[in-house]
Amino acid sequence: MRKYSTTVADVISIIEAAYHEAPSPSQWLAHLLEALRSALDTGLGICGFFYQFTGDTLSITDARLAGTAFTGSIQEVVDQVMERSSPESNRLFFASDDGFTTASGALRLGDDIARHPAFSGFLESMGIADCRILRVRDVDGQGCFFAAPTPVVVEARPKERWLWNRVVSHIAAGLRLERSALPEAEAVLTPEGRLCHADGEAKSPAWRQALSESVKHRERARGRLRKTAPADAVNTHTA
Repeated sequence: MRKYSTTVADVISIIEAAYHEAPSPSQWLAHLLEALRSALDTGLGICGFFYQFTGDTLSITDARLAGTAFTGSIQEVVDQVMERSSPESNRLFFASDDGFTTASGALRLGDDIARHPAFSGFLESMGIADCRILRVRDVDGQGCFFAAPTPVVVEARPKERWLWNRVVSHIAAGLRLERSALPEAEAVLTPEGRLCHADGEAKSPAWRQALSESVKHRERARGRLRKTAPADAVNTHTA
């Protein structure tokens, strides 16, 4: 098994895409997929979709592809993979709280991933030996799923897991915001953390201080730190 490092030189761009306000969840997903390509695409593309998994029932919607991994309909490819996957495989993929892993790791097959029906004779024929995956799952079983195919069997490094799990937490927050009706802003601050306008609780000294510090941390993460120390930038960035 080969350890395959992801490229995370500008991971803050991915977090910013997660909080990008889009006209629809579908467009939010497409925007985020493009941001993820720079870090996860090995030349085989990256796909993403929304899903709901309750009990043994799995439904997948709005499958999208960024890159050139497949010909034809990506929804048909996803449907074919799901048809070749058992209920137990689906539980391992969609009911886990582990945000970042690989297909071979999620299925607990390691180098034997080629034995899985979805890979044997199907994904293998497309040059896909494994996938790195991001799983964003809410308590109600809904979420979004991203799969970046790789030409070799891969293993996620511990530092990668830590970093990408933090990214997944931001994607989850962004998805919740996208699905909710957002209230008008209670406070407006400059990039330097200076308060320009506040309503309600945001007027209190404690809230004003907290909001100011939050903005300063975010702007620091968006600066040089995003390229010089991506892990520190992710740790610093707040929603």
